[in-house]
Amino acid sequence: MSGAELGQIAVNALMLSGILALVALGFSLVWGIMNIVNLSHGAFIVIGAYLTFGMHEFWKVDPFLSIPVSMIVLFCLGFAIQRVLINQVIRAPLLATFLLTFGLEILIVNLLNYFFKADTRSVQTPYSGTGFTLGPVRVPYIRLGALGVSIVLVLLLAAFLTRKL
Repeated sequence: MSGAELGQIAVNALMLSGILALVALGFSLVWGIMNIVNLSHGAFIVIGAYLTFGMHEFWKVDPFLSIPVSMIVLFCLGFAIQRVLINQVIRAPLLATFLLTFGLEILIVNLLNYFFKADTRSVQTPYSGTGFTLGPVRVPYIRLGALGVSIVLVLLLAAFLTRKL
């Protein structure tokens, strides 16, 4: 493997790390604050991806502009599931919440698979293939934007949690 390929892999990993940081942050918040290991966390992320895809396909909403809408919808869905399901087992042994959230994950994934099938989907915007080059490494604008949004959200949450907001 050449140095250029390793450089491209490193840049891609850095760009993806922002999204993974948001996923880990959400998971750790639920676990740290509520002491619930939410095994359905990934399924909710997939719901958010389908919301973004659907808003783009049907209403031509830019993926970055759909972020607040997806956040609100997923907050409402998570709040409803918390009230209706998780509060029923919140004082139960840890295994009960494991089983509930694991079952919820299986249900959500299978419902999504039933309604949307397992076909690969992507959102294509006019700026999807654009980027800039640093030597032999290409930095896509869309991944750089996703990293920027991730950093802003992490900083806003940190400020909120430390009451500096």
